[in-house]
Amino acid sequence: MSMNLCRNSVSRNSLRMSWMGPCVLFLLICLVVAPLEAAPSLSTGVCAAVTHFFETKGLRINPNEIPKEPIKDLPLKYCSVPAAGTCCSYNMEMRLADVSRVHMERQTKDLIGKLASVLHNRAQKFNDYFKDLLSESKKEFHAMFKRTYGAIYEQNSYVFSDLFTELEGYYARGKVDLSEAMDSFFNTLYQKMFTVLNSQFTFDDKYLGCVSEHMKQLKPFGDVPDKLSVQIKRSFVATRTYAQSLAAAADVVKNMMNIKPSLECVVALTKMQCNVCSGQTAKPCANYCVNVMKGCLQHHTEMDHEWDNFLTSMEKLSDRLLGPFNVVMVVEPINIKISEAIMNFQETNKDISNQVFQGCGRPMLGRRRRDADAEGFTFDDDETTRQSRSAEPASQELGKFEPLRFSNGDNYSENGRRKNKNKNRNKTRKGDNYDDDYSKEPVLDKLIKDIRQKVKDTKNFWSNLPYQICNNEDMAAAPSMEDYCWNGHAVDRYLHPVISDNKLNPEFPSTTPIRRSTVLDAQLYSLRTSVSQLKNAYNGLDVEWSDQEDGEYGSGSGSGVDDDEDSEGSGMGGYDFEAHIPPHITHNEISPGREMPGNTTTSVHVDEPPGGVKVEDEVHEHEDTHLNEIGPKGGTDSGGTATRIPEMSIGRALVTYMFPIFMAWFGGMFSELL
Repeated sequence: MSMNLCRNSVSRNSLRMSWMGPCVLFLLICLVVAPLEAAPSLSTGVCAAVTHFFETKGLRINPNEIPKEPIKDLPLKYCSVPAAGTCCSYNMEMRLADVSRVHMERQTKDLIGKLASVLHNRAQKFNDYFKDLLSESKKEFHAMFKRTYGAIYEQNSYVFSDLFTELEGYYARGKVDLSEAMDSFFNTLYQKMFTVLNSQFTFDDKYLGCVSEHMKQLKPFGDVPDKLSVQIKRSFVATRTYAQSLAAAADVVKNMMNIKPSLECVVALTKMQCNVCSGQTAKPCANYCVNVMKGCLQHHTEMDHEWDNFLTSMEKLSDRLLGPFNVVMVVEPINIKISEAIMNFQETNKDISNQVFQGCGRPMLGRRRRDADAEGFTFDDDETTRQSRSAEPASQELGKFEPLRFSNGDNYSENGRRKNKNKNRNKTRKGDNYDDDYSKEPVLDKLIKDIRQKVKDTKNFWSNLPYQICNNEDMAAAPSMEDYCWNGHAVDRYLHPVISDNKLNPEFPSTTPIRRSTVLDAQLYSLRTSVSQLKNAYNGLDVEWSDQEDGEYGSGSGSGVDDDEDSEGSGMGGYDFEAHIPPHITHNEISPGREMPGNTTTSVHVDEPPGGVKVEDEVHEHEDTHLNEIGPKGGTDSGGTATRIPEMSIGRALVTYMFPIFMAWFGGMFSELL
């Protein structure tokens, strides 16, 4: 039995040895062949991968320039040469550096260009809408005033059109002083109306200057000029600042595309592609790419802080434009507000004129003239006619509107303000997809909210730019491939974390500080300037514009029609109209006792006597000495040569007229006695 056991044991050992021999031989073959398979750079033809890489980047390499086999002792400038050799020549490495730089610049410009385009398009859309708003308001203003005041408005329309020119000029160039423009407009309007309401007098420039000096004290237009000026100034300043800041931001973003990569950046970008020279096709690791891009875009990431400040200021001013600084609430009803100012002056004209006469003296009496074209427009001065003003067609339209209450942007009746508002704010403009349904949101509100959201979405844009670039599959491998990606030295995991401070960036080991970019400094200055302007506009303050030109600001009076030669300096040019002249202010009034038989006029002109002395009616004794006497043709001359017609007393009249009658009666009686 023991012999059988031994025989079986030997048999099993023999079988084991016979099985292990081939296995060991197979393992030895695998150990020898595996390294050969793992090192493709050692095999002939692997350098063809370099050709494929350059072709995918849009570059064609001369086949004769590519080595057929890896070269071990070839020195390169950027890429390290592995022990197995490299497939890149020096010229090919330079081409690789150019390709890497161009590709990175293209990716950066695409992302920045999209942002610049969004901002520019929104700025252009806002600009076009506001210009359309001003143009439409100007047309409605002209239509309403022409319908309400007729020919007298058309003759003086330049006063109002110049106001719109000033407003348009401010929005376009920013060189108009809005406060001065509004003061000049109301001062010119005040002089025109004062001249119309007191058309029986003649006013020279000196007298009208005195009239203007009393405007602030007398407030002929009520509180409309003060409130309207404040509203126009803060709304227009805020609107222009908003539009200019948006356009400036678009320019800032666009200018950032002009920053070129530094030499250190080009070196790091080239190293990200050095695996191609070894025949490797693995893409750079995601975190590796981010660190390289953070070093290359260091100037761009410096924009992040000022950019976020800009976004905050833009958002705050957006709230103002949607609320108390809403320019539509000012521009649309401007015709109604100015009409209200005119009505205020009409109501208080008599008192204001008397106070002006007391302060400036009694003006010269002018000739009454009548213009058939102006008959439909009369500033009523007496109480009876003023009370019946509502029956006149021109005043009926003004009567629809309630008095101004500037504290609320929606204080007008359904026939006035709201009708006007809905007509304009919800209209469908050509080229836009806005619905004109009254229940829809106003156009300006929709536009500002859209801009606010688009701008808000750009928060942290510059600090996120490296991540955005590396998210492109052409630039780096997906994060899920972190174990099989190029880490700058081999196809393996990238061990460095994503840095938060460029000073600790492992891909930029140089201790030499990066030179400041003049392009970056200019854009940072532009953003800080915009932030300062946005803050001033938000607080209702004036904004200084760098493009403001020197020169005199427009006065609002424009280049109107010159006075006619026969207007005698009335200040209203050649505009004749019939004015209401109460009897008590007629200067050439004649007492009943002096009225000439058959004469129905209010003045008497006596031919000049041979001695050269003018005989005429006496003017009121209390008038200023500078007033001139009325000559033979209603002209003026020195008042010191006037001669009074002696008044006939009652006794003298009785003697003159009764004495002949008495003598005739007495003579008749005497003849009868004889």
